[in-house]
Amino acid sequence: MGEVRWVSSPGGSVALDDRTYPVVFVTWIGVADAATLRPFFDWNAQILRRAVKERRTFSMITDATRAGRPDAAARSLIAELTKEMQRTHADADVYRVVGPIVVDNPLVRGALTAVGWIMGTSLEAEYADSCPAAIALVQKRFAERGADWPVGLTPQGYVQARR
Repeated sequence: MGEVRWVSSPGGSVALDDRTYPVVFVTWIGVADAATLRPFFDWNAQILRRAVKERRTFSMITDATRAGRPDAAARSLIAELTKEMQRTHADADVYRVVGPIVVDNPLVRGALTAVGWIMGTSLEAEYADSCPAAIALVQKRFAERGADWPVGLTPQGYVQARR
């Protein structure tokens, strides 16, 4: 671990960034589809297993500022894979700090809300208007738990994955 991994498809890409584990970052660019969603969920499962193994507080910050609106098939797949992850990795919940979704597009925010409706449960999510704001919020929550914060990670110092 400790790298940025890019997964691409004709419609978009996703950067999976665990350089500052236990705070990890996901950056969506373009439209998510099965070719990007499945590797994302596989990577997320690795993060969850690691946190449980290490009994370590963790959080995922998702940057969706450059994401397009996923189509119905992608929203359905997100709901399916999320339900599966919740079922198979419920033991990670005790270590998870909800990471904000950075989004400035109301259509994307609406699609994320729709995923919660499709699932028939409330998708625990918060929104931030920038990565620095999201990092500051997660940093505050780690402090409230007395959890170790990644050395060198600051709201203004994080360098986002770029392609």
